[in-house]
Amino acid sequence: MMRRGVNSGVTSPSNNNQSINNNKRNDHDNKLEKFQKFDIQSRNILFIIMLSMCILLIWLIQSADRYNERRMSKFQPSNIHAQKRSLQKKTDTGISLMDPNLYKAVTDLKGDSTTATVMGLASGYDLKTYMGFVGGLRKSGFKGHIILGVAPDVSPEILEYFKYRQVTPKILKWVNCTYTAPEDDKADIFKKTKCSHPYSDIKIRWSRFPLQRDWLRDCKTCTGPVLVTDVRDTLFQLDPFGPGSPPVKGLQVFEEDKSQTTQHWLTKWPIDSCKHVTYEETMLCSGTTVGTREAMLKYLEIMYEEMKVWIETKECRFNINGDDQSIHNYLFYSGQLPFATAIPNRRGGIVNTIGVEGSNLRQEHADSMMKKYNIDKDHAMLKDFEGASGKRWIGKKFNIADDDGMFVEFDGKTRSRVVHQWDRFGKPLLKYMRDNGFYDDPIPGK
Repeated sequence: MMRRGVNSGVTSPSNNNQSINNNKRNDHDNKLEKFQKFDIQSRNILFIIMLSMCILLIWLIQSADRYNERRMSKFQPSNIHAQKRSLQKKTDTGISLMDPNLYKAVTDLKGDSTTATVMGLASGYDLKTYMGFVGGLRKSGFKGHIILGVAPDVSPEILEYFKYRQVTPKILKWVNCTYTAPEDDKADIFKKTKCSHPYSDIKIRWSRFPLQRDWLRDCKTCTGPVLVTDVRDTLFQLDPFGPGSPPVKGLQVFEEDKSQTTQHWLTKWPIDSCKHVTYEETMLCSGTTVGTREAMLKYLEIMYEEMKVWIETKECRFNINGDDQSIHNYLFYSGQLPFATAIPNRRGGIVNTIGVEGSNLRQEHADSMMKKYNIDKDHAMLKDFEGASGKRWIGKKFNIADDDGMFVEFDGKTRSRVVHQWDRFGKPLLKYMRDNGFYDDPIPGK
């Protein structure tokens, strides 16, 4: 018989439950300990990942900043140009920009253009071309000085016309060019030996800049505003400095259509090759520039000094016409013409540079007529522009001219004073100009 309370080898239920609970507690503690270790490891790993991502982000930001700095040294946005223009004290060629007279405005002429000046290099043109330019300018009411550079063999007939219209002719002199190139430089530019005296050190097409500086400096009565301009493709609808003309302060450079930027090859390639910088700004036309006497003299001097650098630097010599426009844009956008203001095109300035719009519309017109009539391009350009009627040589929808055929500003009603590159519209406009006497300005009694 078994005694109560004596261990007989059988575990009591209470002891068994206690053992199970202890085991569960131990398992729980072990799992908790493992979880805590895992949690610590996970947090460490997560911290390391986050730290790595932060370091990577910082590196990316710094790399982007370095990239932008390098890019900014090549691509110059507008605010940089404005800042440079406000800080520039002299040009790269050492010309001082500190004369306060460069930034002043012309005294109000009260519509009287007597002291104003219009200058151009007009070598080799026929009498009709001079009649279109000079006659149109005088018919607009312009009373000031007209100074034109002409070829050494200019005809007596042209000189007689100049006398009638009070034009001061500057007879040019051709000489051999003196700029040279290394023997291994075979650029065609150095095979062109004709230059204009006394500036045999630059391209003949560039010589108009220092020549016009000299002509203006020698004209003691040319005290008012000045327009230097191309001749063959410029027409005058109103006196450029007559009643209602906008004020002239410092130098005024004229923008082309907004669609034409300095990314065009004419400026992008030469400036990038020569100066290792690229701009993406509205193209400025070097064919027309307006300014006070002081500002114009300084501008022409700066252009000439920069041209001498380009002609003597291998990377800056180009066998093309029109690279004076490359220099013109480079000087403005690099801040070396701080006394100059860019005038938006067709927005009330003295000059309307219409060439881009003309070229685009001419091409669209040719394509349309070729398709419509199944004809070649030459015959297509003999067709009138759509909407032409009477004196209106181009339809109203194009917003180019008014009902009298006069070029207008962007508002569609204000007539432009000076129109540059008008001939880009092609044969339809040329026919209109001939039919309406644009080239007719005979000497009375002749």
